[in-house]
Amino acid sequence: MVEIRILKGHEHVINCLDFSPDGRRIVSASRDKTIKVFDTVKGNELMTLSGHKEAVLSAAFSPDGKRIVSGSYDATIRLWDTVTGSEIMTLHGHNDKVVPVAFSPDGKRIVSGSHDGTAKLWDATTGFELMTLVIDSSAGLQSVMFSPNGKTLATACWEGSVILW
Repeated sequence: MVEIRILKGHEHVINCLDFSPDGRRIVSASRDKTIKVFDTVKGNELMTLSGHKEAVLSAAFSPDGKRIVSGSYDATIRLWDTVTGSEIMTLHGHNDKVVPVAFSPDGKRIVSGSHDGTAKLWDATTGFELMTLVIDSSAGLQSVMFSPNGKTLATACWEGSVILW
């Protein structure tokens, strides 16, 4: 491997990275309370997304690359427009920090996991909470993801278990 370029801009630790579906952009979530989008070809910063009140722990592109979802220590999930950089909506429902977030393969749903021991399924268009999954874990969730066909959800707990839903 050969280093291509270094992308700089955050003022604190970066917690998460995700490539856009076309690979031309990368999103980063940081403890500096911001999300940044970089052009992977030119190396320049395209936008900074601000709105979380505490460290941003996760960020992910939608399958069509038009939206970004983020999760934070402030217990919120935020949805962003990747063209304008504006916040589309804020989702409230967790009682503790939101660690992982992910879009379903069709982009219609969002899953979030929290230290409150729950995973929540959201409608990505309306922000309506569709379901709460209670995990028997006092430590909370570290990772969430949909299967490629979107029919199975996997949640990973801090203590080392993976639950398929």
